[in-house]
Amino acid sequence: MTRPLLTAGRPSGADQPPGRRAAVALGGVATVAAAVAAAIWVPSLLYGEHGASRATLQAALLAMIAAVLVAGALALVATQLRAASERAGRLMTTQQVGGRYTSAVGQLAADAVEVRLGGIYALGRIARDSPVDQATVVEVLSAFVRARSTDSARRTAASTQRGPLGEVTPAADIRAAVQVLAGLPHLDGVARADLRHADLTGPATLRELGLSRANLRRVRLDQADLTGADLSFADLRGLELSFALLSGADLTGADLTGARLSGVTLRGARLSGANLRDAHLIGTDLSQARLIGTQLTGAELPGIALAGARLLGADLTDARMVGAELADAELVGANLTGATLTKAHLRGADVTGADLTGADLTGADLTGVASLTQAQVDSAQGGPRTLLPAGLRRPALWTPRSDDDPFPDPAPDPAT
Repeated sequence: MTRPLLTAGRPSGADQPPGRRAAVALGGVATVAAAVAAAIWVPSLLYGEHGASRATLQAALLAMIAAVLVAGALALVATQLRAASERAGRLMTTQQVGGRYTSAVGQLAADAVEVRLGGIYALGRIARDSPVDQATVVEVLSAFVRARSTDSARRTAASTQRGPLGEVTPAADIRAAVQVLAGLPHLDGVARADLRHADLTGPATLRELGLSRANLRRVRLDQADLTGADLSFADLRGLELSFALLSGADLTGADLTGARLSGVTLRGARLSGANLRDAHLIGTDLSQARLIGTQLTGAELPGIALAGARLLGADLTDARMVGAELADAELVGANLTGATLTKAHLRGADVTGADLTGADLTGADLTGVASLTQAQVDSAQGGPRTLLPAGLRRPALWTPRSDDDPFPDPAPDPAT
């Protein structure tokens, strides 16, 4: 069902192939022979064939060679002993981890939730203690979440278990497995989790789950229910959350760079200080959300709902917000340089101090934006269908021709 554990150490010097060991031994013998020959030949060269000086030097050199050989032999013995100890330690570790792994996986199939939880946390410890086995643990826990969250019999049985207010009691084992996966260390080449096709709603909901500072990088959680979840300062880069529920969730300081949150409900969510650079939030509902100081540079936000949202000091440079709903939104001090606000609705929004330099307001509705200044209008781009508050004039540089509007309104009916 799953890959076996890979726990093992790299070969030490004593575990080298026989051919390499033989070559090393021959090299050592040749070196010793050369040293002995030099000890005999050099004194004769210096003092001739006879004399006390030659004999004394030869004796000294041979004594030195003998001492080196003894030291080498002792070092070799120590190396062999250390290698044997390491092999024994690796074998013991492998056996221990293997036993813990087998026991933990067996616990996942238990009827008692307490036993399953024990198995889940045991697998988490194995992944931390043995990084080489983390991929296997991720496989097992991901499969566990997918299987249990989509088991129709279990979902039917779980849906009958209600809390004091009549709410469905969330599955503790699924929530624990997701938390363990999200808390594992990052390893290059090892996936965070594979939760595609998991049904994380109803009894498998992740509502109000604590995932602060979790790592869910590039994980798919499509249609998951994360209402009220704590994802503050989490690593959510490349996360896929299409049509998920995150109303009231806390994503303060979270990194959502390049994330895809199409059709996600984030009503009332907290994203202050979050990084959404180059994120895709197509059709996402962020009504009443807090995005104070949020980074949204280059984000794709067509059709996004930001009515009543707080975007004080947010950076929306080059963001694409075609048809966005920004009625009554707070954009005080926001940076909208180069943003595309074509056909956006900003009725009643507060844009005090906002930078609209180069922003495209073609067809946008700015009626009721009392804080809008003529200087802001002059710095932006627009067209004949841009609706401005009373008292502000259309800049001369704005084209008067309706055919320049890339999103023209339907032509009026002559009969009317």
